[in-house]
Amino acid sequence: MALMSEFVTAPPEGTPQLIAGAAAIRQAADRLAQGTGWCAVDTERVSGFRYHNRVCLLQIRRAGAGTMLIDVESDPQATTDFMGRVLTDTGWVVHAATSDLPYLEQLRLRPAQLFDTELAGRFLGFHRVNLAAMVEHYLGVRLRKNHGGEDWSRRPIPSEWLDYAALDVEYLLPLADAMRSELTQQSPKDEWVAEECDYLTRVYRGYSPTPKSWEDLKGVRRLRTSKQLQVARWLWQVREKLAQASDTAVSRLLPDKTLVALATELPTTVPKVMKTTGYPPRLRRKARYWANQVDKALRTSRERWPEPFPIPTYRDKPPSRYTWSRYYPESFPTLTMVREELAHVAAQVGIPVENMIQSSDTNEIVWRSQELKEVTDATELLELLRRLQVRPWQQKLCLPIFTSILLP
Repeated sequence: MALMSEFVTAPPEGTPQLIAGAAAIRQAADRLAQGTGWCAVDTERVSGFRYHNRVCLLQIRRAGAGTMLIDVESDPQATTDFMGRVLTDTGWVVHAATSDLPYLEQLRLRPAQLFDTELAGRFLGFHRVNLAAMVEHYLGVRLRKNHGGEDWSRRPIPSEWLDYAALDVEYLLPLADAMRSELTQQSPKDEWVAEECDYLTRVYRGYSPTPKSWEDLKGVRRLRTSKQLQVARWLWQVREKLAQASDTAVSRLLPDKTLVALATELPTTVPKVMKTTGYPPRLRRKARYWANQVDKALRTSRERWPEPFPIPTYRDKPPSRYTWSRYYPESFPTLTMVREELAHVAAQVGIPVENMIQSSDTNEIVWRSQELKEVTDATELLELLRRLQVRPWQQKLCLPIFTSILLP
């Protein structure tokens, strides 16, 4: 780690020019192909602004080619056709692959190999694994990170935003080199990270997000009556149409929490909407509109209202920890014991327990073993871990714990 940190607000080579249009993107791809080694890759999206959370800006840096800022909005197909020819044959260095790979898959841009510096930071024991913290620790450079939440579909893009975007890839390649070196010194962590990165490249290949439904609204299953469920479904459908037509994020029109609150309290007048739990002041001018929509929902034929949700049987997935502790007290101590042992082993090897195995996987393994009685021997246990896509390196660390506690 460098003793002094230099504060950087713009790329040392100056602000890269925005590359827009098919012809310019093709020329950039030709230049990228002349470079050597891995590519540093990052994206800027429109999360929270537009209906579809898509890539608006693609940042790439490669030795011998420099930094490129690709205006994906100007021609998404050209980005796929021209940049894809180069990027799919090279290794990528990214920071937080789970944030970028799903959206790059929409453009059919896929890495030949992957190194995730955020993931590496977790395995190296850092509590702060954001890019700025990693770059400062390893390279002694402080980055200004103050434009991540912007609307990147805006055109023209301000020059200070372009500086921000370029800096996201400026130091990724030397950062990866430094982190690979330290991982090797802490072997087998280098092998674990490589295995995780290989898994990420596979799991997001061909990825397509599951279409959302009104039944996926957080908190909607706490609604008990058909009247409440009808309003929730109606408001969700109205919001979807508005969001798609205006290309606006649904949360900007009506946050999920507010939608469920309206369905719970059923206000049909402006004053009652304004008093609805958590109703945002910024939506004051829309209070009459949402009051009218609640009223319309309640005026529809009762024969078309949804039936209340059935009581869950928990055959497909385990209950929440609260429900588990309250209604299944005999097996809950076993879950607690397993989680404590997993946390102990994770601390011993110096990685977060959530990277060693996902909490949801732990819950399912214990649930299927103790409550559903589907796991009765070592063969069935190993098969369940594989079905949950628990990687081989994770199995080596976790399997002894599951075996000793669940299969005594």
